[in-house]
Amino acid sequence: MKKISLILVAIIFAFAGASAQTYHIAGKLTGFKSNLQVQMQDDNDNTLNTTLLDKGVFVLKGKLKDGPQYVNLVITENDEDYHCTVFAGGGPVVVKGTKTQFPYNLTIYWSYRAGKIQYVPKPA
Repeated sequence: MKKISLILVAIIFAFAGASAQTYHIAGKLTGFKSNLQVQMQDDNDNTLNTTLLDKGVFVLKGKLKDGPQYVNLVITENDEDYHCTVFAGGGPVVVKGTKTQFPYNLTIYWSYRAGKIQYVPKPA
């Protein structure tokens, strides 16, 4: 019985570690041209993932090699970069706003516990 309990605890920790490293970032951004590239970059400007902004909507999902971390979302239009920072790997993230709201006036939601969505307030 003790062996089974230890095995179950090990399996739970393995799944908890694996799920903490996955990310899902979705967005609804208006005012941009369609089919622009959305890049997810780390602090060293290394591109971790890319997708297209299709009619104002994008989704980035995958696994983070180095675990949960802050990442920059970058959209380039007419040689101008629009960027914001989100925390990836701690649960689903949703970014909403317009082109003119970058980077500080976007609405960003994230979930660090299943079913609990939090609002990221604007910086003072």
